[in-house]
Amino acid sequence: MRLRRGPRGSVRAAVTVVTAAAFAVGGTGMWLLNGEKPEDRSFAEAERFAVRRGRLEIVLKRTGTFEAEQSVKVRAEVHGSARIVSLVSEGTEVKKDQVLMELDKTDIKKELEGRRDNLERTEANLRTAKADQEITQLDCDSKLSKARMDAELAESEVKKFKSGLVPKEQFQAQIKIEEAKVLKSRAEELYKRMPEMFKQGFVTKEEVEQNRLAVDTARNALRTAELERDILEKYTHPMRIKQLTANLTQARAEVERSQKVADRRRNQMTQLVTQRERELRRSQERMADTEERMRNLTLQAPSDGIVVYGGGYRWGWLKQREDVRVGGTVWRHQVVMRLPDLNTMQLAVNVHEADFNKVRVDDDHRQSAVITVDNKRGQTFRGYVKKIATLAHTERGREHVKLFSTTVGLDEQIEGMRPGMTANVEIHVDDLEDVLYVPVQAVHAHQGKVFCYVALPEGKYERREVAVGASNDSFAEITEGLEEGEEVLIVKPETEPGEAETPKVASPEGPGPRRRKRTR
Repeated sequence: MRLRRGPRGSVRAAVTVVTAAAFAVGGTGMWLLNGEKPEDRSFAEAERFAVRRGRLEIVLKRTGTFEAEQSVKVRAEVHGSARIVSLVSEGTEVKKDQVLMELDKTDIKKELEGRRDNLERTEANLRTAKADQEITQLDCDSKLSKARMDAELAESEVKKFKSGLVPKEQFQAQIKIEEAKVLKSRAEELYKRMPEMFKQGFVTKEEVEQNRLAVDTARNALRTAELERDILEKYTHPMRIKQLTANLTQARAEVERSQKVADRRRNQMTQLVTQRERELRRSQERMADTEERMRNLTLQAPSDGIVVYGGGYRWGWLKQREDVRVGGTVWRHQVVMRLPDLNTMQLAVNVHEADFNKVRVDDDHRQSAVITVDNKRGQTFRGYVKKIATLAHTERGREHVKLFSTTVGLDEQIEGMRPGMTANVEIHVDDLEDVLYVPVQAVHAHQGKVFCYVALPEGKYERREVAVGASNDSFAEITEGLEEGEEVLIVKPETEPGEAETPKVASPEGPGPRRRKRTR
């Protein structure tokens, strides 16, 4: 089998190129793929084709789906997941702020009731804490004021005693002493005259005795007054001063204690109020968050547009996870709808990995494409290869088939196109000049070899090995093995010269042809 190397260094078997093209066309060549044989006919009756030389256009035919390049995405901003209870129909024209989808609110309503109860409790706790703080402030101010007044009174008592009572009592004690001295002096003076007066008979003996007793009394009175003065100076006044000073010290200590108690109680109440305010803020935040989550369960249109379900994922688990229907489940941040901009339509096409090297993105020399739409028969539209995915993807049920998401842009927007509509796309791959070519149905493969059945004179034929180059859906380029004008059989004859086994052709799911590098 002859092998050819593709433009990106990959080796491609010519058998794959031809069989893939034959599968795309169908018709008389399909029997090679499905194992069926055409009706029996002789070699003379078989259809023939004369090998031609000329221009061969290589195109890649695919079916594409219209999508909007730009669209406003509507996301489900839910916590975890939520069930859809209602939604507008796909394709509906909506206005901004119109309700698009309602999600199940059963659990969030219960949560919201609990949040409201908790908010009311925290508000009541804060009011109580502030009232207690005010009462505590008044009580602390009152007690502190009383303690300060007691201290001021104690200080005044000390000053009054030292500056007033002590001098007064000392003065009074001194007066008593002076009065006692006068009385004593008078009594003694009178008593001195008593003996003379007794002799002269002016006084009696009893009067003399009374006068003597009066002298003793005056002396005792003087002694008592002096003792009282001494006691006052040595004991009473110092003791009273110590007592009043102690009272002052105690009152001042009470002021300091009351100040500390007041500060502590104020701080405690301030901390309690701060704690209650913090609890209220948290409760308000939770309430606001729950209310926002409640609002998020009603999805509204962010702008005018046409509703398209899903996030527009072409492949992968994200597409498989989409379940936009009543009773379906949506997930956090999932794009559940899109409002496409119909002025930015483009085509999404899947390209088989075998054809990956046939498409390219080149801003300077765009790879052109021809587009036809079923509802616009007779019209063709121009486009270009705009984007090719870097990584391949698979489709469910066909995991062995690798596809590349390819975007085909439009030179001009096609009126009336909507997302999801399909179109036929022919991507121009190459133009081969002055090459030999035959129908793809005339090329066969068996046991790793590619061959054609060549007509010979007298109704005979031979199986000749050939080398195949590029191909399109109808014709395959022959680079070796045939000459221009030779006739090949389009349908494999019933009788195989030298072989009894019917050739088996590779599956159409296998790699397709790659573009062949040429030097002109």
